[in-house]
Amino acid sequence: MTYLVLSLFLFNPFIFGETFKNEYKSSKDVKFIDNLKTDDVYIQDLINELKEDFLSDREDIVELFKQKTNQLKKDKKNEMDELRDLYRSKVKELRKKFPKKIQNQNTPEDNDGIKRTKPLSKDDPNYKGPKSSKNEKNINKNELPSKK
Repeated sequence: MTYLVLSLFLFNPFIFGETFKNEYKSSKDVKFIDNLKTDDVYIQDLINELKEDFLSDREDIVELFKQKTNQLKKDKKNEMDELRDLYRSKVKELRKKFPKKIQNQNTPEDNDGIKRTKPLSKDDPNYKGPKSSKNEKNINKNELPSKK
């Protein structure tokens, strides 16, 4: 029970923070119109109408800029993808020109394109992995070619 109360107390600002923030912001931003007061009912109605117009225009601007930022994020992602594809094709062309001279840094030179698990013990460096065939497991070290 104490954990529940403690968690509600700690996470309360994160859960309800956005609504409190919006209420505080809306009351804070319209102070210049709120300070206008008059005894005439007609003029007060005009002031209230101006206040509502201001709030709606402000909300429209906020929505417009949210849409623009979302569109910019999408455009940035698309351009980065295109740039990455362009340079990948340039690297492929270089690899075609110089196939033996270009390797990836994170793969060994004798990589045959198959990812294998690392050996469980350092005594058996020729361990091919748990999915290797039974014939490969029964090979003696004496039968393997020497590394000279």
